[in-house]
Amino acid sequence: MENGYLIQIEGLTKSFRDTPVLTGLNLDIHRGETLVIIGQSGEGKSVLLKHIIGLLKPDSGRILIDGRDIVPMSERDLNDVRKRFGFLFQGAALFDSLTVGENVSFGLTEHTRLLHSTSIAVTHDMASAFKIADRIAMLYDGKIIEVGTPENIRTSQNEFVQQFITGRAKGPITKN
Repeated sequence: MENGYLIQIEGLTKSFRDTPVLTGLNLDIHRGETLVIIGQSGEGKSVLLKHIIGLLKPDSGRILIDGRDIVPMSERDLNDVRKRFGFLFQGAALFDSLTVGENVSFGLTEHTRLLHSTSIAVTHDMASAFKIADRIAMLYDGKIIEVGTPENIRTSQNEFVQQFITGRAKGPITKN
């Protein structure tokens, strides 16, 4: 794709039993980058990942993989797209003879001929996020509220971002 984006998410919304989880989320993921998604538990990070690989259908919005909208795709076409992804959800078993990177890329190396890959990671561990990320995106209240390099995020003036990355109990982020 000429614009350098592998994945483009536009206006993504998803609710479960009238509870909004994603509320017009927009995010571009560059080809070959490692993007880390951060945010509190229950903010919708896993829901976002499940949309990217087509395990969930959004209420509205588009998810473009290499310029092709996967939302209206049939299961058969989605399976072809999924062959390009390696994914591992929290708590899933790893091949203990492989590194984490080798585990994540296992499906890709089995089904494709890649020399490098695009990675999306979700973590609460900010030390790891700052270490592995090319860019970090913070999900809050159903939207991506800030995206930037690790240094941009470290020095962000956004009070929500600062409360989350520093782990402060007091601040604008409230627990329901």
